[in-house]
Amino acid sequence: EPSRFARSAVRRGSDRPTRARAMAMAARAAARAAAYRGGAFGATLARGGLFATAATSRARLLRQPAMRAAWPRALAPRSLATASGPGSGDQDEGLSEAADNLPLNEYHELVDRVFELLEDTFDAHPEVEVAVTSAGGEYDLVLSDGVFTLQMGTFGTWVLNKQAPNKQIWWSSPKSGPKRFNFDAESKSWLTTREPRQELFDLLVGEIKDEVSVDIEVSKEDV
Repeated sequence: EPSRFARSAVRRGSDRPTRARAMAMAARAAARAAAYRGGAFGATLARGGLFATAATSRARLLRQPAMRAAWPRALAPRSLATASGPGSGDQDEGLSEAADNLPLNEYHELVDRVFELLEDTFDAHPEVEVAVTSAGGEYDLVLSDGVFTLQMGTFGTWVLNKQAPNKQIWWSSPKSGPKRFNFDAESKSWLTTREPRQELFDLLVGEIKDEVSVDIEVSKEDV
């Protein structure tokens, strides 16, 4: 039975000068209807019988195991108990063992002291805030729930936070990126887990000075 495309073409062809032209139009319309119903695979079959090859390739593709999405390292979900964090690939074993031997309550006391000292240090240097606001940015310092946040307007934001399962301090900086710090009992300081070892206070003060040209003194004896 002629499709609606074919019937429509015949009706349109009745007004044409010749019946042959109308029939040709109907044939073309019927072909388009067949392609429409059969889709791309039907058209391929009509052109050369390649439908079986395409179907076989599709079946092989469907039999392949589903690919797992690759998470960017910084966004990959992780359990706090097994968090790897930045710089985990080459963590120094000595610092790791020292962290394991650090009692959890002492860890919290040490980190709280670090964050409170940083807060007192920046409060004692209002010229840092002046430099930030003079550059058209907003300055803010927040210490809450084990997270120290230093917002420096257009210069960026520094974030330090507790990682109790690892007994570490994790660091995020617009200048140096992510880092991890372990407590070194011998020097009584927080050092990066990667070489070259960097001390937390020296690194932070140095980066801030590079941005706003303000000399900041930290009383490390209070740590």
